[in-house]
Amino acid sequence: MKKLPYPAYLALFLGILGIISAGLLAGINILTAPAIKANEEKKLAEQLKVIEVESPKILEVELLENVQSAYEGLYSGKEVYVFNVQNKNQYLTIQTLVVITKEDGKIPNISVGLPATNPPGIGGSFEGVKFGLIDATQEDYDSKFVEVTGATISSNSVKACVKLAFDQYKVIKEA
Repeated sequence: MKKLPYPAYLALFLGILGIISAGLLAGINILTAPAIKANEEKKLAEQLKVIEVESPKILEVELLENVQSAYEGLYSGKEVYVFNVQNKNQYLTIQTLVVITKEDGKIPNISVGLPATNPPGIGGSFEGVKFGLIDATQEDYDSKFVEVTGATISSNSVKACVKLAFDQYKVIKEA
């Protein structure tokens, strides 16, 4: 039997190593995916409590890109939609829950969270910040928006999330 040249041996070795590595990573993903999903659902449930929406129910609607989920519920006795929107910038992922009233399309509450996959210590300054958006509408949210000092890129990500929430609101209202 003829010997393979050295580069062919290396290619064969690397190919087999790649297949084994891919299999191991797929197995680890299968094992950890349920735990990751459960943690994300728990965090979302906590955020829904923070924004004080009562009886949230998942809306079965077609979602726009980066709108993770949509709910309807009650906020201070008013019927509202809640949109869970994510936006990724070069540093981190911003997850924003935007509450919009069904009747007049105003924001009575907003919550900005950071998924656990973000680097520790980044984005903590957003806890409880409302960005000047309380009672903002689709027409005036841009002019009312207040950036967090020293966090322009992340603030812009929040603004993009709010725009997406209003876009999703518009799709639901037009349906």
